[in-house]
Amino acid sequence: MGITKRFGPVVFWIAGMALLSVAFFVASGRSAGAAIINVPAEHRSIQEAIDAAAPGDTINVAAGTYHENITVDKPLTLSGADAAATIIDGGSSGVVVQITADDVTLSGFTVQNSGSTPMDADVLLGSFGDPVGVTGCTVAGNLITGDASGVVIIAGSGNSIFSNDIDNSLYGVALAGSSGNTIESNTVCSSGLDAIALDNAAAAGGAIAESSTGNRIKTNTVTSNRDGIFIGENCHGNFVTDGNVISNAASIGINLWRPSSQTITGNTIRNSLTGIRLLGSSNNTITGNAISSNSAEGIKADASWQAGTWYPSENNDISSNNFTGNALGINATEPHQTSVDATNNWWGCAAGPGYAGCDPVSANVTFDPFWAAPYPVSVDLMPSSKTVYPGATQQYATTGTLLDGTTADVILECEFKSKETAVATIDSDSGLATAIAAGSTAISALCFHGGFEPPRATLNVALPDQPIADAGKDQTIVVGETAILDGSASSDPAGLPLSYLWDERISNPEKGLLTDRRSVNPSVKPTIAGQYAFTLVVDNGYLDSPSASVRVTAVSPQGPMADAGPDGVSFAGDAITLDGGGSTDPEGRTLSYLWKESSANPMTGLIANPRAKSISVTLPVGGNYAFTLAVSNGAVESAPDGVLRYVAKADAGELVPAATGGVVGVANAADPLNGLKLEIPAGALVEDTEIRMGVIDAPPELDPTIGATTGVAIAFSPSGLQFEKPVTAYIPVSLQDMEAAGWDLERIFVFAYDADAQKWTAIPARFIVKVDETHYLVMVEISHFSIYQAGHAAGESTGGGCGLIAGPRSAGPATSEFISRPGASIRRSPSLPPTP
Repeated sequence: MGITKRFGPVVFWIAGMALLSVAFFVASGRSAGAAIINVPAEHRSIQEAIDAAAPGDTINVAAGTYHENITVDKPLTLSGADAAATIIDGGSSGVVVQITADDVTLSGFTVQNSGSTPMDADVLLGSFGDPVGVTGCTVAGNLITGDASGVVIIAGSGNSIFSNDIDNSLYGVALAGSSGNTIESNTVCSSGLDAIALDNAAAAGGAIAESSTGNRIKTNTVTSNRDGIFIGENCHGNFVTDGNVISNAASIGINLWRPSSQTITGNTIRNSLTGIRLLGSSNNTITGNAISSNSAEGIKADASWQAGTWYPSENNDISSNNFTGNALGINATEPHQTSVDATNNWWGCAAGPGYAGCDPVSANVTFDPFWAAPYPVSVDLMPSSKTVYPGATQQYATTGTLLDGTTADVILECEFKSKETAVATIDSDSGLATAIAAGSTAISALCFHGGFEPPRATLNVALPDQPIADAGKDQTIVVGETAILDGSASSDPAGLPLSYLWDERISNPEKGLLTDRRSVNPSVKPTIAGQYAFTLVVDNGYLDSPSASVRVTAVSPQGPMADAGPDGVSFAGDAITLDGGGSTDPEGRTLSYLWKESSANPMTGLIANPRAKSISVTLPVGGNYAFTLAVSNGAVESAPDGVLRYVAKADAGELVPAATGGVVGVANAADPLNGLKLEIPAGALVEDTEIRMGVIDAPPELDPTIGATTGVAIAFSPSGLQFEKPVTAYIPVSLQDMEAAGWDLERIFVFAYDADAQKWTAIPARFIVKVDETHYLVMVEISHFSIYQAGHAAGESTGGGCGLIAGPRSAGPATSEFISRPGASIRRSPSLPPTP
């Protein structure tokens, strides 16, 4: 569907929008000597200042209303003094701000009152009918409102639209034939058509054949539109990820209208007619979304009629989503629609679709196996402290806290136990404690087959005449805040008046916090992070109660820190381990883990257990794979930490005996590695090892101040392998590098990549044995496996640089001349450089 078809004339009443005062300035690179121009001090209008400016200048616009339509035809930064008070008003005609140049920044304005035809927009990047779009532009921190569309990009790429408030009658943001743009952290509401639309570019004045591909839509808030997000036919490989909140759409939250290969992950889609619609849309990834309270269905899958043929929606990955409160979780009953695989989702209750409290699904949907609960990041056992009389019963339940801080109010998959069975018997499945006798016992719950630290609770049993102390609910506060303890629920069997005595445990991180130990409601104000326990005993004038306890957890304002581990090299088909064990919390609190994979990875759906501390994934094809890890201490979530795996296809592989060594090489003359070989001497390996090598298609960028290369990047396996003796490698160097070095062989180097430090280092020239000018090979001694590239040095010399940079370093003297494999003894070799 072309954009002209979707830009239909619409009459739409715009609700008044409170224009919040926003000061939003975006730093933009300027050319040397760029000027700062002030409006109206130096020019009466914004357009006059644009016309007078040179490329790279900054135009600062004072607060006020500017009645003009402007065109930005050169790289500039336009900065308004205040988004609510610096207004560009188009007078209800034409395009208000049109950007026809690359690298333009527009921030800090209200842009309003364009014309109302499909060719009008408040902000237009590019030109209708012109297939040449703009790139590198930024539209940020603006308030955009009018009768047509808010922001339109025609055939543009690499532009960023973020942190704008947009309220328009047609589209909020529309991309036509545009790729690689980012739409991030905008608030888009009350659009008569779509809040965010990605489509083909077919506009008056000429049809543009390109579709919108590779765009990223993330962390936007979209509400009260017809469709929240629309992606049209042939628009491949777009990403709707990372926390978009889409609600109250009159029709569809996310409408996939005959595209394929979209990634829809980590979004909240709620309170619309249909959450997500798949119309003839296949090979999409729809995972990790919260899809709730949609009046027709959470997801609708149906077939599309095209050129006399029905095309069903098929081969979609619909898993790991939470469906709750939808009239139908998934509806796949339309004619010509094939069955939908929707296994491994949560349907709102532990029993699965078809049971009370669960979202039902239509025929044609496979849902078993399914999640028995939303998967949380921490588990609590309630009540954590309780005192009862003999013969009572006590129901225990577990609640899970999700990474976003919300609580899953369901009984999780837990096994309940009582430590002192003479005090209470507890049903392992239901959590109901019975046969309670005098004494005390610890209750515990082992949840998700040991996936979490078992939460524990204390059950005290009072004598018949004793009062019962109730110390209130556990609390979590930030250091420096005040927690009010509450003993008001304490009771006496005869109704006698009670007196109160609070105490603090000697193991608390800080002492002397109780302001009034004999108050019903004493306060505590921790200044040190940690978990505090306080006890309460009540007295009815004759007997004391058993002690009751309450926990106050004081968390540091500083959250935990995730560590996803170092970048690394792998080969297609390898199973690798990603380890989050290096993650830390400033107060030593227990952490929970959440791994995610980038939607841009060559293949996705690789993580089987995203909540584990360490995960094993198999990377099936070559390319670069990005993963992130976030950790939570139960109250504060960390920023995500990323890890990158460079995955090569193994072009050669050979088992090399440790005793004799050997040569591994590539014989195929058509292979980019032709001529590459390794000469491994006897004793270099500690055990027989399969050696593989291959090309990294997109290696880390080489610092231009270190060297410049156009040669292939070579990876070896096992990654990080250390040798007991030097190994000779023949590394390909390109003809372009030889020519760039002026055939000066002293300027040809081999660069090794240190994944821990994330940098390249030139191997000093004294360790290059020779350069084969005929076959374009550099012969070099290496001590470990990494990524290597040959090329020419950008500077005059790198001979004084560091030597070989190894992977994980073993313990030993800092001056050792050879870095051994972990656990091996340090061996010195006169032919290898000192450790940098």
